[in-house]
Amino acid sequence: MVPPIAIVFATLFLVICIVAVFAYLCYRRYMNSEKTILVNAELTLSSEGVNNG
Repeated sequence: MVPPIAIVFATLFLVICIVAVFAYLCYRRYMNSEKTILVNAELTLSSEGVNNG
């Protein structure tokens, strides 16, 4: 007999995994569409940080 709390934790774990995968896929799609803007912003910030020391 499996204790009910183990079933609850297993269900929560599965739900969290599914939500995490879904969020990751959406995040990747969003990053791909906004990649150029973010890369340009990151390059600008990193170069400014290096110049400012």
